[in-house]
Amino acid sequence: MLVGAVLIGIFGLLTVSHLDPGFLKNNQELTSQANAGTPIVQGPVVPKALPTQEVTTAAELRSSQIMAVEAGRPEAAWDKHCVAWDFAQTEKNPSPESKQAMKIWLGSHEASCPDAIAWPDYFVQVFSASGAGELTVLLEPEAATEKLLGNPVYSGLEKHAQDIAERLAAELPELREVTMKIESSPQELSVAIN
Repeated sequence: MLVGAVLIGIFGLLTVSHLDPGFLKNNQELTSQANAGTPIVQGPVVPKALPTQEVTTAAELRSSQIMAVEAGRPEAAWDKHCVAWDFAQTEKNPSPESKQAMKIWLGSHEASCPDAIAWPDYFVQVFSASGAGELTVLLEPEAATEKLLGNPVYSGLEKHAQDIAERLAAELPELREVTMKIESSPQELSVAIN
């Protein structure tokens, strides 16, 4: 049966080739270029450079962001080389507990900032300790859109919170709850840690 199908296919190709003389013919120009050693393709696509120098002014920050987005980075994760992210920003990580949790979590990803981590973790904006054993993870506002919550591949806030909790559990045994929040959104979910 398989042999019959193959023979019918070959017969069909021969018929089309007979009826259309240009069907299985080589392009003479491309063939001569290939035979002469001339490359037919243009060569590898060279990606645009991402910013790698630490920024010090608002203009440099905006320029670096534009450059990264134009190079193909998502808006929420443009700072792959962590040029604009300052871990020591006390207004974002106000307590020693949240600073420690952020440092452990980034270390578990071998990253210097959230933007250097793959989707969906690059939406993480800040950790804050809301009480003893409680950690709140704030996600960027874009997380409420199809870029995260509306993406069918995303496992949801609960799974995201569990993943973060698992990365922290060994070094923070006092951690009892992780709450995921999205900035400027009512979306919030807490996960208890056993």
